[in-house]
Amino acid sequence: ARDLLHPMPSDSRWMPYLGETLDSGMATLFAAEAIEAVRFVRGDEPQRIPGFHMTGGSFTSPDAGTSANGNSANGYLNGPIDDVQLRSWGIALVDGRMPGFAAIVGAAKSNEVAVKIVRELQRRNILIFLSGNVNGRSIIH
Repeated sequence: ARDLLHPMPSDSRWMPYLGETLDSGMATLFAAEAIEAVRFVRGDEPQRIPGFHMTGGSFTSPDAGTSANGNSANGYLNGPIDDVQLRSWGIALVDGRMPGFAAIVGAAKSNEVAVKIVRELQRRNILIFLSGNVNGRSIIH
């Protein structure tokens, strides 16, 4: 990733070429992916949320029996979605068994609002992707 970086351009010269900017973006993407891979190797991912299994949360990985560090995977969030699971969701989306998907980023105003949003989407059989947080709190909390 570092080899893709170019020297900083001078402030006195405008360069209409975006290649260096795009290369810097790719270098950032590669570095972020490498950092995420290290987190999985160290066993920091997928993250554990105490009580997650009690809320009806699910773990879709075929390795759901154990986590990377050998512990029980109960209560762990989903990591990267594997191709088999993604294909099955794609088929369900195409044949109409699943009418769509929703991506929810961040936290709701309150726990009641979060439950209402998620339960309504589940009732409609809509695939839900939950991501991100606000001040350390996300919609799954």
